[in-house]
Amino acid sequence: MFGVHIHQHVYWKRKEFFQLAFDTDAYWIANVIEEGKFAYTIKEHRGEAKAGSLILCPPEEVFHRKILTPLSFHFFRFSLPEASSIGASIHAVLDKEDEDRFLSNCRYLCANALDDSSRARTWKNHLLEDLLFLFWSRASRGGTEERTNRVNDPLIQRALHYFQEHACEPLSIKETAACLGLSSVQFTRRFQAAVGLTPIRYVTSLRLEKAQTLLLETEYTLEDIAEKCGYLNGFYFSRVFSARRHISPSQYRKLNRI
Repeated sequence: MFGVHIHQHVYWKRKEFFQLAFDTDAYWIANVIEEGKFAYTIKEHRGEAKAGSLILCPPEEVFHRKILTPLSFHFFRFSLPEASSIGASIHAVLDKEDEDRFLSNCRYLCANALDDSSRARTWKNHLLEDLLFLFWSRASRGGTEERTNRVNDPLIQRALHYFQEHACEPLSIKETAACLGLSSVQFTRRFQAAVGLTPIRYVTSLRLEKAQTLLLETEYTLEDIAEKCGYLNGFYFSRVFSARRHISPSQYRKLNRI
């Protein structure tokens, strides 16, 4: 979905202060918080990040930060393709299922923190991508006020609600647009302006989120999962999953189960 390429990964254990009160970087910066709390300001975004948070700072933006309690966190410098659409300061409230997945990813990151082999870098790219998707998808479902406020178009709010309820059923963008009194082109442009993704990419993200849950929590075959997530067959589902997650469904299931 995002196309992450990590340039640096450092794990800090109970860090008590930042050497610099603010900084900028040519790359994206992500702080994944396991323990402790720190205050941050990035442009108009400000708040306190605590355990279970992920904070993003875009390239060339000033990142103000101050540790409030000893902080254990993963620090990432990474690149994204220019076509990727992702906002600054992702900071969502996770539910229990999300927390388990967050902690699982963090455990794998800790276990490979000092490994800079090609295989480890590929694996870390996948883990960070999954964390970004986890927080983005939670935020898009209303887990943060910032994301909710961003979508202030009533028609698009209706479309979001409909997609969230029916993402895994047969969907037609043309019919959805018509129900809102718009053409397909008008709807796609308006949706992307409000959400940052095309309707098709948004629905795909919802379907793959459910697919990931089914891969980890059930013994369903790929054909079963494809059917439950709105895909015609297991082959097509595998192609979409691999293209968006940079790992096959079977590999994802094998590597992420504990």
